Amino acid sequence: MLVVAKRDTFIGCPKKIKDAGYLESSQTLITVGTQYEVFALALFAGVPMLQIINDLGYPVWLPSWLFQVTDMLLPSDFLCNLLESELEMIIGPDFVSRDEDSYRRMVELDPTSVDAFWKRVNDRRFE
Repeated sequence: MLVVAKRDTFIGCPKKIKDAGYLESSQTLITVGTQYEVFALALFAGVPMLQIINDLGYPVWLPSWLFQVTDMLLPSDFLCNLLESELEMIIGPDFVSRDEDSYRRMVELDPTSVDAFWKRVNDRRFE
């Protein structure tokens, strides 16, 4: 799945994004017009979130409101998990979508999850 950044600030963002903890002054570290690969998707407190690699080269979760989808195809290894918490749904590789703990480890940049993330990124580059 590919997206292009259509916004790089949270100015004017919907209330549900503000309620999720984003301020108008929050930095996105993305560039308008730049294409990003989506490595996982989550529905958190009603806000669709995309995991991308930002312009500094770090995996981050950002609201889909910042992006426009340019390629809707999902990788064949993505799984979908429906949960009954603020995290309502997660779509991505097993190491992030297996359960809520897997997702939280990725969000918190747990070293084991981050290693799995970069291994997958590098493996995809050689497909």
